Amino acid sequence: MKPFFYHVLIQWKLDIRNKNVLLPIYVIPLVFFLVMSAVFSSILSGFENVLIPAMITFSVTMGAVLGLPIPLHEIYATDIKKTYKLGNIPSYIPILVSAITFFIHFLTVSLIVILFGNLIFGAVLSAPIYLFIISLFLFIVSCEGIGIFIGTHFKSNSGMILAGQVIFLPSILFSGAMFPVDLLPTPLQVFSKIFPASIGMETMAATTLKIGLLLILLGFAVLTFALSVIRVRKPYQ
Repeated sequence: MKPFFYHVLIQWKLDIRNKNVLLPIYVIPLVFFLVMSAVFSSILSGFENVLIPAMITFSVTMGAVLGLPIPLHEIYATDIKKTYKLGNIPSYIPILVSAITFFIHFLTVSLIVILFGNLIFGAVLSAPIYLFIISLFLFIVSCEGIGIFIGTHFKSNSGMILAGQVIFLPSILFSGAMFPVDLLPTPLQVFSKIFPASIGMETMAATTLKIGLLLILLGFAVLTFALSVIRVRKPYQ
């Protein structure tokens, strides 16, 4: 287990040093958090009650679909994957390592949003703390599943970037982070539930346990992780 944890540590350091990863998981989300929180708090009454889940939804979604695929793509779309095979290392190890390191990244960003959201903008959690933590963890894992799926299923860099953008934009638009989902037409409200961002936003802001939505997040994570593991066991055509 010691080599595995050392691998996790090394990957965490590589993520921090890679500007293409650092920008979507830390820099852009935190700048967006500071600027848009100030704007929304000044023009929307009661926004402080949903500020934390809204900014976490944006930050985690961006980091997962635009940042997480990069280190995986650098392995599985290149000859680096052959070194794992030569070393008799299971093909799913990079997936597991990236899932752990990015979980740490997303928890760090979430804690920053919670802390400074409260100190600067007076934001509060409307959900009970235990329910918020459960929702946050499942939301992060489900978003990681999307990022891992993208990073393992696209061999071209342009295809990977395009897939991330195609998922990121509607995820945020229909999540309720920018404006209440109730303003959307009923068909779009239903359509929004195919994105973990929409479900995560709803469960993190809810005052009661929504077991059905949490199970959807869990199922989404299991499905995307399973498909990714199956994919990396097959050689690229």
